[in-house]
Amino acid sequence: MSAEAEAEAASPPPKPKKVRITAFDAIRFFLIAYIVCGHFITFAGPSPFAFKAISQINVVVGAFFALSGYVAAYTTTENAERAASPKLLGTPAPKWILQRVFGYFPLHLLVLLLFSPVFLYADVNFNGWPTALWHGFLSAGMLQAWFPMHAEVWNAPTWFLSALTFATAMLPFALPILAKQSKAELRRTGLFIFLVGLLPKLGYCYDHQAWGMLEGAMAPKALPNLAMFNMQRFNPFFALVEVLLGAVACRLVMLDGADGEEKAQQGDSAQDLRILVAPRCTCKFVQSWLVSRLQHMLRSSPGFVSVSMHETYNRWAPQLVPKLEDGAWQSAPKAPQLGRSWNDASRSLEAVALAAAADTTARIRAASTCSTRTPSGTGRRSVSAIDDSSPDKTVHYGAPWVAAVPLTPLWHAVPLLPQGPRADQVSPLRDRELQQARDLRAEREEADTLRRHKEELQFELADLRKRLSQAAGLLQHARKQTGEMSLSHVLQEEQQKSHVLAQESQQVRHQMEQLKVKFSSDVQRLEDACKQLEKDKAQLKKALRQREQGESSLRTQIQEEQQTRHDMVRERESLKHELRKMQQLQEKAGDSVTPLSSMQSSSSSSGSAMIEVDLTGELADYAYT
Repeated sequence: MSAEAEAEAASPPPKPKKVRITAFDAIRFFLIAYIVCGHFITFAGPSPFAFKAISQINVVVGAFFALSGYVAAYTTTENAERAASPKLLGTPAPKWILQRVFGYFPLHLLVLLLFSPVFLYADVNFNGWPTALWHGFLSAGMLQAWFPMHAEVWNAPTWFLSALTFATAMLPFALPILAKQSKAELRRTGLFIFLVGLLPKLGYCYDHQAWGMLEGAMAPKALPNLAMFNMQRFNPFFALVEVLLGAVACRLVMLDGADGEEKAQQGDSAQDLRILVAPRCTCKFVQSWLVSRLQHMLRSSPGFVSVSMHETYNRWAPQLVPKLEDGAWQSAPKAPQLGRSWNDASRSLEAVALAAAADTTARIRAASTCSTRTPSGTGRRSVSAIDDSSPDKTVHYGAPWVAAVPLTPLWHAVPLLPQGPRADQVSPLRDRELQQARDLRAEREEADTLRRHKEELQFELADLRKRLSQAAGLLQHARKQTGEMSLSHVLQEEQQKSHVLAQESQQVRHQMEQLKVKFSSDVQRLEDACKQLEKDKAQLKKALRQREQGESSLRTQIQEEQQTRHDMVRERESLKHELRKMQQLQEKAGDSVTPLSSMQSSSSSSGSAMIEVDLTGELADYAYT
C-alpha cells in the first residue's frame, strides 16, 4: 500500500480539461448579423452613417478566419506550456487535415448537389457547357478562391471554405512552431504576419489611388482594377495570414502563468485578440469618421467657395480667354451642372457668386449622400456630373475633396475677370515692365547656364588633376626601374638566363633518352601482355559459346525429361483410374455372389448351372470392358 501511495504521489497530476469558450458563440452571432445587414444595406433608406458603419463586411469575414485560427491553436497546443499537444504531434499531417476538412466538405457537397440544377441552368445559358463544367469543378473541389474573377461562382459564400481549406492545410506545419515560441517571440511574429497582410492592401490603394475603398462598399464597376481587388479579398494566402493572427493571439493568452513568462493582467486575454484582429476594423471605421468630419468642415467653410472659384478659373481660363477676346463666349455651350440653370443675361458679380455658391453646395451635398464612391485621388479627374433631367442617369463622385471641388467651369465669371491688355491698349510703362521682366528672366537663365558650365568645368578639372597625378606616379615608377637597370646588366642577365635554359634543355633531353630506353622494354612487355590478353579473350569467347551450346542442350534435355515426367504422370493417373474401376467391379461381383449361393440351395442343379454360366459371362464382360 505504501508503494502504491508513493507512486501515486510521484505521478504528475492530470491536466485539467480545456473548457469550451462559449463567448465565441455570441461573437459569431453578432458577426453573422453584421454580415447579413451589410448584404441587405442597399434596401435600406439613404443614410451615409449607416452605410459606412454596416458595409465593412469584408473585414468581418476576416474576423471569422481569426476565430478559426484561435480555436485551432486552443485545441492543439498545451495550456501554460510552450509545447504542442501530443495529438497534433502524433497525428500525420494528411490525416489531421482531412479530419478537419471533412467536417464541412460533405455538407458543402450536399448543398452543391441539391442546387446544381439551378446553377447549371443559369451557367449554361450564359456561358455554355465547357465554362459551366469548369465552374462546377472549381466549386466541388473548393478551388474557386484561387481564381479572383471566379471566386463566387455557383454557391458564392463557399469561397470562404475554399480559402479556409488552404489555411487548414498549413496549420499542422505552423502550429508546432508557434507553440514553441515565447510571448516576446509571438508578439514579433504577430507583428510580422500583420504587416504581411497589410502591406499588399496599402500597395493596392497607393498604386490605384483607391483610398476611397477604405470608406466602405463600392460598386464593382467603380473599382479601378476588379481582379486585383478580388485577389486582396478572396486569395487563400491572405486567409492564412488572418488564421495565423488568431493562432498567435490564442498562444499569447495560453502562455499566461507559464514558467518564464510575465503574469498577464486582468482582461489581457481579450486584449491580445483585439490587438491582432481588430486593426483593420479600427482603421477603416476611423477613416470613415474622419472623412465625414472633413466633409462637414468643407461644407461649413465660408472660404471654400472662393477657393473653388479660383481653382476653376485657373483651370479653364487659358482655354476660354482667346475665345472671349473673339466674342465667342456668347455662343459657348453650357457646362453640365447638377440641375442648376443659369441666365446668359445675368453677368453681374453678385449673380456669378450666387451661382457658384449654389453649384458648390449642390456638389458637396451630393458627395456626402452618394452611396457609390470611386477610388480616386487628387490629380485624377474622376468626378462626372450628369444633368438631373435624365432620370436613368446617376451621379458618381470620388474622394470627398475631389467631389467637393466644382469642376464645372465658372462661365459666368470669365467675362468679368481681368484680361490681358489688347494690342491697341498697351502702354509704354507696361511695355517697359514687360521688357525688364524679359531681361531679368534672360539674365537669370544666363546665370544658371554659366553656373552649370562652371560646375561642369570644375568636375572636368578635378578629373584631369586626378589623371595627371596617376600619370606622374607611373612615370616616377618607370624612372626608378630604368635607373636601377643598365643595358649591360640587362644583357648579362639575359645571357645567364639563356645558359640556364640550355642546361635545363640538355637535362631534359638526357632524361627523355633514359625514359625512352627504360620504357622500351616496358612497352614490349605491354605489347606481349596485350597479345596474350587477346588470345585469352578468344579462348574465353570460345568457352562461352561452348557453354551456351551446352546450356541449350541441357535445356532441351530438361524439357524432354519434363515432358517424359508429364507423360508418366498421365499414365499413372490412367492406371489409378483403371484400378479404381477394377475394385468397383470386384465389389460388385462379391455382392452378386452372395445371393447366388443362397439360391443354389433351393433351386435345381440345372437352373443353378445356367445362372452360374450367365454370371460368369457377365463377369467376363465387365472384366473385358
